Amino acid sequence: MRRLSTLCGGRTPTTYLSMRGWNATTDDERLNHLTDQGPIRLQASAFNSCCRVYAPRYRQAALKSFMSRSPSGRGALDMAYEDVRDAFRYFLAHFDEGRPLIIASHSQGSLHAMRLLAEFFDKDPALRKRLVAAYVIGWPVPCGAFANIPPCDRADQTGRFVSWSTYI
Repeated sequence: MRRLSTLCGGRTPTTYLSMRGWNATTDDERLNHLTDQGPIRLQASAFNSCCRVYAPRYRQAALKSFMSRSPSGRGALDMAYEDVRDAFRYFLAHFDEGRPLIIASHSQGSLHAMRLLAEFFDKDPALRKRLVAAYVIGWPVPCGAFANIPPCDRADQTGRFVSWSTYI
């Protein structure tokens, strides 16, 4: 069986809860451990049996970035996305091998995955043809978010996205 590539685009919900800075560093051992043992182990592992999972570290925007109306909040989210975009470009250049792709994300990662899908897959028919599905979970995807990537409405469809949010 040919293994797919799953890119956990942005890979995680926000685990950087500090009120001090706008973005986490990628060398914060405590945060990396929290992220690896929580979201990566519990969410990305669903793809272990069928895929090579690539989950890049990125400078997560602090939770306060989502509540701030300041340019710093938007800048923190942009910085986090730039890391995700750069990691995707690196993946394409070094690990891609032309395999089919799944984009999987949650929460803050889904915000970044939406931007990644719009910037790369929506505009590139060859890349879009390799998209098995995009799981954009825990973040609302607006109607018409993508020109060429429709929502999935049947289990046998490919090249589409799936999205939902749950609350406790």
